[in-house]
Amino acid sequence: MSSSGKLNHLSDQSGLRKSNGYGWRPNNDNDLAKAVEDGLHSPYPSYVPREYHPLGYSCERLESVNARYISLGDGRSLCLECMESAIMDTGDCQPLYHSIRDYYEGMNMRIDQQIPMLLVERQALNEAIVGEKHGFHHMPETRGLCLSEEQTVVSVTILVLYGLPRLLTGAILANKLMHGWLRLQGYRKLNPEVEEGICQVLSYMWLDGLSSTLAALSSSSSVSKKGGKSIVENKLGEFFMHQIANDASPTYGGGFRTANAAVNTYGLRRTLDHIRLTGSFPL
Repeated sequence: MSSSGKLNHLSDQSGLRKSNGYGWRPNNDNDLAKAVEDGLHSPYPSYVPREYHPLGYSCERLESVNARYISLGDGRSLCLECMESAIMDTGDCQPLYHSIRDYYEGMNMRIDQQIPMLLVERQALNEAIVGEKHGFHHMPETRGLCLSEEQTVVSVTILVLYGLPRLLTGAILANKLMHGWLRLQGYRKLNPEVEEGICQVLSYMWLDGLSSTLAALSSSSSVSKKGGKSIVENKLGEFFMHQIANDASPTYGGGFRTANAAVNTYGLRRTLDHIRLTGSFPL
């Protein structure tokens, strides 16, 4: 098959596969052409054959004949590794939710108001998105939502899609809690790049801190079942961090990279103070 023929074939597919087994979605035709020419220098094919099953919803790994995925009945499928730590209902998510609230408190960002958090089905989340006022905050595939209503006092509710792995659920919660914190602290009418950027930074920071803990657990308990789980979760955590850092969208990816540079230079508190005063990141 010629390069042009392969390129046309590639354009029909949902993603390419890196040597670490996680999905890679090409951003443009140049990426596609490069993948054709160098074959990605991996044992995996440089394009995804049509007979492959869809990518795993969370990890974006391709389903194979030897590892069938579990359907959640709403168009999503999870691999067994993601399913092992998937959080399926609100009650099971409470310990994780409270641990992330504690994480905020540890950074002197205590959230005094009790913010309700619900794990919901895909349809319920989509319906909430339609009715939400701040529509510019949504990614192409929304996995969580921070609803706020400002009357006499600000009321905040967090909705998260059920059935996601623990680390992805936690990353979404860290992001949405930051949206809630900004609302409750009086940050108003921020540009999407600023608000989403700083919220993605908190999500990334939480994953990064947890990744170090999981790496320590896996090295000290490598032969145990707990250690095995830590290794799997650590890989997933690294993948989710990679997704945040390399997001191609101007709002989420561009906003994160600008926000992260500011936080690395000035610290989180000074960056937040600057956002409050100017509505922008410090340069």
